[in-house]
This record gives sequence, C-alpha cells and structure tokens, in this order.
Amino acid sequence: MILRLFLFFNLLTTVLFSQNYVLKQYSVAEGLPQSQVYDIIEDHNGQIWLATRGGGLARFNGTDFKVFSTDDGLVNNFISALYQDDRKNIWIGTSNGVSQYNGIQFRNYLLEGSEFSVTVSSITESNQTLYLGTSNGVYKRVGKEFKNISNELGLPGFSVTDVFYDKNDVLWVTHNKGVSKIDGDNTVHFTNDLIRDTYPQCITQSKSGEIWSGTYGKGVFKFFGKQLKQIEKLDGLIVLNILPDGDWLWLSTLKNGVLKYNIKTEKINKIQQSDNLPTKNCRLTFKDSWGSYWIGTSGGGLMKYAQAPIKSYTNENGLK
Repeated sequence: MILRLFLFFNLLTTVLFSQNYVLKQYSVAEGLPQSQVYDIIEDHNGQIWLATRGGGLARFNGTDFKVFSTDDGLVNNFISALYQDDRKNIWIGTSNGVSQYNGIQFRNYLLEGSEFSVTVSSITESNQTLYLGTSNGVYKRVGKEFKNISNELGLPGFSVTDVFYDKNDVLWVTHNKGVSKIDGDNTVHFTNDLIRDTYPQCITQSKSGEIWSGTYGKGVFKFFGKQLKQIEKLDGLIVLNILPDGDWLWLSTLKNGVLKYNIKTEKINKIQQSDNLPTKNCRLTFKDSWGSYWIGTSGGGLMKYAQAPIKSYTNENGLK
C-alpha cells in the first residue's frame, strides 16, 4: 500500500511539472463583440478587460462578456489602449480621444488642440500622473485636462506608438522616428540609421533591467546606456508587443504568431499548439494574476493559453 501511494504521488508530481498548455478561443460566437483585440488588462477584481477595434470595450469574468459602447457613454468604439490607474479607474484610449470609467459611468476628455481627432495608442502612469502616447505626440494629465508635452520632451517624432516608465522612473517613448529615453539631462533620442526607419511599436523592461523594443520588420532592439543593439536572430519580424516573463520575452507578431525568446540563451521557441492559433496575426500577449496567458489577435478574437486541467483519478477509475 505504501509503495502504491509513493508511486501515485510521484506520478502526480511528474504530471504537475510537465503540464501541457492548451489554447482556448473566444470569438464573436462566444460573446466577444469584435474579432480584433488590441489591448488586454486585468482589474483589481481579477476581471479581464479587452480593447476591440469597432466593438467597443469588453469585460470578461471567465464566463460571460459584458460589452460597453458609445451607447453607454464611451467616446468611441475603436479602442487601442487600456490602463487601470492607482485609483482603480479604467482608462480607455480610442481613435477619437480618451474615456475614463469609474465602475459606474464614463467620462470623456478633450485632448488639448485635438478636438478628439487623435488616436490614443498607449497609456501609462508615474506618481499618479497619466501619460498618453498618441498620433499627435505625448499628452500629460494636468488637473482635469490633458496637455501636449511633445515639444517639452523634444520628441523627434510625433506619431507615438508606446509610452512606458521603467523601474528608475525614466520615460521611454517609441515613435515614427525611433525611440526616446526621457531622463532630464540624460535624455537620449535614438534616431540613427539602424532604428529610424523601423517604426518601433512597443517598449518594455525585463526583470534584469534591460530595455527592449519591438519594431515593424526589424525584430527586436535592446537598449543599454546610450547604446542600442539589434537582435540578429529576430531580424525580419514585425513585433507589435513584448511581454517580459522571467528569462523569456513573449513576442506577439504579425504573420508569425507568438514566439518566445530567451534573453540568456537566445533560444527561440514557438508556444505549444501554435499551429492551432486561428491567425498568425497577434497583437499582444498578457499574463494574468493566475499565470494564464491571453493573446489578442487581428481577426482571430481572443485566445487563452493556460495549463490543461489536471485529470483526477478515483476508485471509479480503478484506483485502489
């Protein structure tokens, strides 16, 4: 009996540590309002929020989708960016301005000099101050308004794709002319021939403190100090989003699905069941607090990538 129990728990341990991941698709048929998912966040209640291009804002509780649109007060149904601030408000960046949702109602903000005519592509926060990356530069929330601070930052390019604050509270901006590191007297604008024509799409920081940017057709660049380096193995990729996850970078790409790049070994892996993705055009990958991954796609809806359920064995299965 003791030997049998030992073998059982040894088998169970092996199963736990070799668990396979499976893909589950959520499409319009399951209640998703639109098949293009451009951003994903998790709120303080563990609910998943989705930005769709034309279908408005969707909230997913694990079972059902709740959809918010212009009929509910949202400024525009074409959404590119989501962010939950320190006060638990949800901010929604759209093709026609930005909305704030406080859990009860929406409040829409006029961007200075834009009359809601700009696309908000990214939202970040530093010291309880919001910053927006837009097609008209960078905006900073001042009081109850948003002020365009692009000239103050000295941005070489005003078509901004991402804004990000690193662990040292340094602002990074990707734009149509390259990448800018805004750090007072140490500000650096990376606009040389190596990166200028790559139209950087995103920027993030790995746990080791390194800065990484995904580009349109030139793969990934790594930044250190005032230097940058292209990762040759990733050249040719259109990388729209990078998710740092331990020693791995999850790269969401157009045409190549989701790839994993190990920053130590430079190994490149496909995710398990990658051939089952409904499309190879992936906008982003998001990791929730439970360790599951959510993949937003262009045309394939939402994918959940999580460990397969552990199968239990009882007396009914012959266990004695």
